[in-house]
Amino acid sequence: MGIEQFVRTMIPVVLGAGRFALDQQGHVENIRKDVQIRSDDNTFLVERKQAKTVIEEQVQETLLLAAHAALAGQSVRIDAEERTASTRLFTSEEADATLIIDPIDGTLQYLNGSPEYSINLALVSRGDVLFALQYFPADKTLYLLDADGRSYHCMCDGDGIVEKKLLEPPQVVKSKIVYANHRVPQQECLSQTYTVVKDLDGAVLWSKAFFNCISGEYRVVLFSRPYIWDVVLGAIIAAMPSGYAVDFKGNKVVWPNGGRVPEIAFGFGELPEEIKTCLKN
Repeated sequence: MGIEQFVRTMIPVVLGAGRFALDQQGHVENIRKDVQIRSDDNTFLVERKQAKTVIEEQVQETLLLAAHAALAGQSVRIDAEERTASTRLFTSEEADATLIIDPIDGTLQYLNGSPEYSINLALVSRGDVLFALQYFPADKTLYLLDADGRSYHCMCDGDGIVEKKLLEPPQVVKSKIVYANHRVPQQECLSQTYTVVKDLDGAVLWSKAFFNCISGEYRVVLFSRPYIWDVVLGAIIAAMPSGYAVDFKGNKVVWPNGGRVPEIAFGFGELPEEIKTCLKN
């Protein structure tokens, strides 16, 4: 099965999983993950790391089983946020391609009744993202890096796509606002030239930061050591006209086969020299 057919197969599955997650929102408890907590993590970061529901596991199993059936006979690794039974179906460590799954991106928001959560799915091979999607069940909105290499904004009816438009970059990006996750170094240096929005309190979620980048409100979105599944929307930005995904030196990112990306910046045009200067010091 080619990538195009795989995407067409998985989209209805993702939409169905999203409908299930939406129906269950407000009826599940936080069963919490046992995760490593850093001494400098504030309350929000601790709560975000620990948040977990059974819905994530159920959504992930749905996606894994569908993907395994669609990819029958093909060698693909898996990098999924949850440890569920069907991850064992993807056992090849020699595969060139890796399927990336985050069944509920924004678990804390999901638990709090917010609509700002999504289902994230991507396929990475030999340093490139071949396709990526991020689906927001509450407003039936899908962002898609399709098999044709282009990025789309899609409206869905719960069963399929009813409207599909190319994502367009901002006409002019002159913003002096930079978004940075809490691991990004030299934020004091950056703040001498830019207003730095940090992710320490959850006031601006990662997905919202990407949307602000697409609109031109943010000049650059910076991450240090994010999991690939958390920056799927960034890969969609990078495939837009003039979009980029680069390291802190401005070099095109070579996407790893799962896990964390060491450093990555998303935006349009080029990563500004003053940002590269700050980040390399």
